[in-house]
Amino acid sequence: FEIMHTYAVQLHDSVADGAVEADERDRRLETAEEYIERVLEEDDEYGRYHHTRAKIHLLRAEYDDAREKLDEAIRQEDADIYDYEIRMSMYHKMYPEITVEEVGVEVEKVDRLEDQVQRAKDDIDDKIGNIENAEEKADNLQANFILFLGFFTGVLTIAIVFINQASSPTGAARASVAQ
Repeated sequence: FEIMHTYAVQLHDSVADGAVEADERDRRLETAEEYIERVLEEDDEYGRYHHTRAKIHLLRAEYDDAREKLDEAIRQEDADIYDYEIRMSMYHKMYPEITVEEVGVEVEKVDRLEDQVQRAKDDIDDKIGNIENAEEKADNLQANFILFLGFFTGVLTIAIVFINQASSPTGAARASVAQ
């Protein structure tokens, strides 16, 4: 069992070091998980096996499972073993590591959400800018229309005056004298 456990630890450590690609990372963790599960099926009363399982859970971001296996490692540890204090220290040291990792993941989520909010705010600001530009263009069109309407009204007024003068008896006489 110790050989399979050692192999699972080596696979875990190679992934924890970050020296492998994502595909290889998943494959190695899966293999490590299979080996440690086989070991635990045969001997689930050895604390270090549970500790290794907890470390694998931690790499998979399965924080509750990691704590559960760590608790099990502590329960299964034999106080009469020569390196009991070292193992307990190693186990207890892992609790803050789990918490720090979990908080780090949550901080990353918050950062991603902040980025999304900022992008949404920028999009809204752009749309507000577009609306303001459209309003300015509409105001300019309205001003131009009013100028055109004034010009058209002036031309129409001149035409009406001219028609009225031409159709009046005195206006017709003036028009024939002018010719």
